[in-house]
Amino acid sequence: MWKGCWGQPLTSASLACSAAASADETKGARSRIPLQDLITLDDATAALDERQEEERLRKHVSETDTLRLADGGTAPPLTQPAEPGHLTWHQAHQDAEQFRADRQDAIHRAQQALQLIAENWPAVQDLAARSGTAYARDILDCLAPEARSLAQSLTTLA
Repeated sequence: MWKGCWGQPLTSASLACSAAASADETKGARSRIPLQDLITLDDATAALDERQEEERLRKHVSETDTLRLADGGTAPPLTQPAEPGHLTWHQAHQDAEQFRADRQDAIHRAQQALQLIAENWPAVQDLAARSGTAYARDILDCLAPEARSLAQSLTTLA
C-alpha cells in the first residue's frame, strides 16, 4: 500500500481531496491576477510575431555587418546604434539593405569595367608592342592623366 506525505495510506478519496485542494489553490492564484493584466491569445500571438520579426531583422543586420567587415569596411557596425535602442531594428535593417544594394551596384560597375578592359585588351597589347613609338605617344598624349597612368600600367602587364 502506498503512503502519503504524513504516512497515511493513499486512497482514492485522499487523492481526490488532494487534487481538489490543488485545483482550488491554482484557481485562487488565477483569481488573484487582475483582469487587466491578462492578455488575449491574439495579443500573445502578435507579441510573439513581433519578437520573431525583430530577431530576423537582428540576424540580417548582423550578417550584413559580417559581410561589411569581410569586404574590408571600417565603418562602425550597423548593430551598434540598434543594440542600445538609439536606432530601431527596422531602421538598422533599412541601412543594411541600402549597404547591400550599394555593394551590389559597385560589384556590377566593376564587372562592367573589367569586361570592357577584357574586350579591349587587344588594343592594350598593341600599345605595349609599339611602346616608345610615335603611334603610342599620339594615343597616350590625348588621354586624361588617370587613363594615361592606367594605360602605362596595363601595357607593362600585356
